[in-house]
Amino acid sequence: MLVFGTLKGIVVAIIVSMIGLASQTAQPRVTVIGRKRGADVLRPLSPEHPDDETFEGLLIVRPEGRLFFVNAQYVADRSRHWSRSTAARAGLDMSRVPDLEYSALQMLIEGEKRDRTRRVSGWSG
Repeated sequence: MLVFGTLKGIVVAIIVSMIGLASQTAQPRVTVIGRKRGADVLRPLSPEHPDDETFEGLLIVRPEGRLFFVNAQYVADRSRHWSRSTAARAGLDMSRVPDLEYSALQMLIEGEKRDRTRRVSGWSG
């Protein structure tokens, strides 16, 4: 920062911080979830819990973290990929999303409209 001077150094630090933050959140954790057998607990499907229940014709996808213009397409693509590979309708569990930016919401709405037109999958929140 000494190379740039105080004001320019602060601006550079802010820009570098924003780039670092964006790159960390560009690919949030997105999991397919199921219900713990005999309980009202939803958790990511994993080999550690092979007896978790899923719902016939419904795939529940849970993104984690803030959704904004940088990562919304990634979440939509992952959900669509899993939905098409299982021929199930996709439902979004948004319980782990503390903030949804307007442009990310618009992407999800457009994806839902496109998929409904194609009758591929649906979304819920």
